[in-house]
Amino acid sequence: MSRRGYTFNARTEKRKTFEPKIDVPSPDTYQMDLTRLPSTKRAFKPFNEVSERFKARARSADIPGPGSYECDVKQNRQIHMLHSFGGRTKLIPAVKTKCVALNTDKCAVCSQTTTGDYYQYRNEILCPKCFNFNWQWQEKYKRTYLQAFQKVRDCSSIHDHAGTSAKIQLADDKSTKKLQRKEAYLSLYWA
Repeated sequence: MSRRGYTFNARTEKRKTFEPKIDVPSPDTYQMDLTRLPSTKRAFKPFNEVSERFKARARSADIPGPGSYECDVKQNRQIHMLHSFGGRTKLIPAVKTKCVALNTDKCAVCSQTTTGDYYQYRNEILCPKCFNFNWQWQEKYKRTYLQAFQKVRDCSSIHDHAGTSAKIQLADDKSTKKLQRKEAYLSLYWA
């Protein structure tokens, strides 16, 4: 510190004092005088309004009306994934793939062997035709019971077993994963 009471590189001149400004108008001069009534012209129309009462609008048939929107739809849907700490995320498929050497699954209603996609709940299996019929008419099963069924796919479209446990690849992994992603996304909107 120096003898003058200032630190190194400090300004040593006298501080300026700021004088308040007195040449400004008072707050009430900004506001207009409200004691006088404004002069008005007499209008020969009701409420001084000249526009048409019902305006003619050009309506397009392409635009849906307000009653056609679904307001109770779930928003921000996301595909379900399995997560692990430090690992990659894994897609939970919407349609489970059942991989067996020889598929012996039969429909519980029509007793036909199932190929491709079908529905399964525990040991009970339904082909898509019987599932849709029972969903609509509820002949053998009620809808509450049918909701427990999950869609299952036979592995015959992905690879061929030829009666053994070995697999002969029919579709490449890239197209199979693309199909699984597409089905997982669409299952958010259609069950």
